[in-house]
Amino acid sequence: MSGAAVYEHSIAQEMSGIHAVPPWFAPAINAALQVALPAALPAALEAALPAALEAALPAALQPTNQRLAAIEQRLADIEETLETIEEQLIEASRLSAVAYNLQASDGTQRPFKTVILPDGRDATLTPLNLPLLPNVAAVNALTNDECRTYVECYHPGQHVPHLVARRKKMVLHAIGYLGL
Repeated sequence: MSGAAVYEHSIAQEMSGIHAVPPWFAPAINAALQVALPAALPAALEAALPAALEAALPAALQPTNQRLAAIEQRLADIEETLETIEEQLIEASRLSAVAYNLQASDGTQRPFKTVILPDGRDATLTPLNLPLLPNVAAVNALTNDECRTYVECYHPGQHVPHLVARRKKMVLHAIGYLGL
């Protein structure tokens, strides 16, 4: 290719703002690659390539692995924070409902709010499906088994009294009624 053609191409390239490959580049590269290589060289390169990649891969991936480890640590920290927030939210919800119920007398004029269980579940939903406790009369209407389940859920790990009246009193205290 003549010097004039190369010069003309470089001027056109500068004016267009495009940094394209000059038209003479591809034929020049092809000609340079046509150098005769020993027949065994491609097979040797092919055999050495996996070993070379395997050796170079850990070093090449090290920055990525470090970033991934940092991201995983940040994610673990976020999950721990969210668990703490969830625990605090459960406790705040419980305290809010109990505080409301303390002011609701026996629940006949202003029905009691549902006090969620210490583990965050609502006893009136699946799988427990216990009756709603909007007032003292609803607590007094609980069956023996329902009352036992409420006591076990509101007071996990504590002894469940044999007398149903004591169980009902424990349930009423747990939901914020102290009028007994």
